[in-house]
Amino acid sequence: MLATCNGCHNLKGVVTGRKTRDEWTKSVNDMIVRGAEIFPQELEPITTYLSAAFGPGLPKPVNVNTASREELEKLPNMKPELLSRILEIRDKAGPFKNSEELRRALAIEQAEFEKIRYLLRYQN
Repeated sequence: MLATCNGCHNLKGVVTGRKTRDEWTKSVNDMIVRGAEIFPQELEPITTYLSAAFGPGLPKPVNVNTASREELEKLPNMKPELLSRILEIRDKAGPFKNSEELRRALAIEQAEFEKIRYLLRYQN
């Protein structure tokens, strides 16, 4: 699914979508009409996944430079050790300018970082 969707969309658009199951079904059907290569048997699993992972209950992005420990703890996939490292680095080095700067400071692989990347903002 990721390969199919990434042909036209980036993960940020999906994460910020926060759509209901019906809205995701409508969006996926629209993408099929536009030429997305999705088999009919994939429609149900895709919309189930999107509505569960990127539904309206997903927390809004938080400012990584000003968020409290409690705000960051509420984010999906925010592991305690990652949270501690973010706060420690932020306290020592100051605010992060962008997502790549944060990823490099945390010294984590891109794939691991993608799990939290679009749940964070970087305004000072």
